[in-house]
Amino acid sequence: MQNPSKASDSSGPTLECLVGLAVQGFRNLRNKYDPPEPCTQDATDTGTIPADGRTSRGILCDDLHSTLLPRLIDQLHTILDLIGLESMQEDPESKLKRLLEIQSQLDFNIARINSSFLDLCPKSLSTTNEQSNNQHLKQFKAYRLLEFKNDFFIALEEICDLFGAADTWLDTSGFSRDSPWGSRHAMLTQRVFDMLEVTIEQSKKTETDVIEHFATHALGGIDRQLGNLISMLNPTSPLRYPFLSNFRHQPIVDLATTLIPFIKLHQSFYKKLTKHGIMSCRTLPSFTQMNSHQLKSLCGSAERIAPRLEELLMSLSQVDMNVRDRPVDIQHITEAVEHIANSVIFSLVSVLLYLVPLIDSVPEKNYYQGWFATWNAQINIAVQNFVQLAEDLQEEDDLE
Repeated sequence: MQNPSKASDSSGPTLECLVGLAVQGFRNLRNKYDPPEPCTQDATDTGTIPADGRTSRGILCDDLHSTLLPRLIDQLHTILDLIGLESMQEDPESKLKRLLEIQSQLDFNIARINSSFLDLCPKSLSTTNEQSNNQHLKQFKAYRLLEFKNDFFIALEEICDLFGAADTWLDTSGFSRDSPWGSRHAMLTQRVFDMLEVTIEQSKKTETDVIEHFATHALGGIDRQLGNLISMLNPTSPLRYPFLSNFRHQPIVDLATTLIPFIKLHQSFYKKLTKHGIMSCRTLPSFTQMNSHQLKSLCGSAERIAPRLEELLMSLSQVDMNVRDRPVDIQHITEAVEHIANSVIFSLVSVLLYLVPLIDSVPEKNYYQGWFATWNAQINIAVQNFVQLAEDLQEEDDLE
């Protein structure tokens, strides 16, 4: 078989020239879209949603869902197929010419996607008025549209990394079997396609599906932090993370032990927002009367709960390591516990105002109203227990 690095076509550009053009094409794409261009307000934007905003935004979303984003996925698949080693071993000139065509088409498609998001998410969409007065817009609430846009731009950053990897590989590999594209960049490639699929999937979800999605992910993170805490309380238990350590001092062990019911209460709260709770109600509507600010707060608290618990455990671990070397100062830890609880209590208000009333069954509705009222009392007791023990520990240390 002819060596592709030496092949040439007397009727057109040489292979070396085509490779150079393809490399430059990837570099141009990366330079153009990394970092992604922010969606900024058009000069004619009046700062309000037009009366037919739901219809026009519906058309834009449908076009992104059904045409532009799937086309982007197909174009990326085609590019990766073309630069694959087996592909380039046979007639590389025609493959590279096709690659140049796809690069141009992909550039045009990404530009259209950017333009669609510019129309879908004008600057005014982030204003307080838009965030608080859009209860009626269902899937077109500002929070959902901005999340859709942000998810795409995060994926676009990964796509630009893929362009960078592709231009480096084309420029240096010489289509060598010792440096195949697929094996070197499989993880990056898979991550790009996963992120694009998730972007489409998430934006199509109903509001209650989105709430359940964040609650389910919160549960996984809370489970991990509860496991970390239990391991830290056992002096012989191995820990998975180097930034955590087993507690060595009994006062800190006692304090950390009070976090077990605190964390379990958060676990039970978010479980009630999944199909193991409210979302199992058969007649629950797809959308609520929450505005964007309330919806963002509810989903955001679920997204942040696990990282905040992790930070809390790290802080406790640090206090335990330094307990004999310096005065105990755990005010920042008690403040963190109160902040975590208050964030979820704020979400509780939205749940009681906008989710529980959607339940048709009166017995079920009464059950959830009672359950969340009990939960509210219990979380306040859990916080008080932690704070009181922390204050006692502080006083004992001050007396020494």
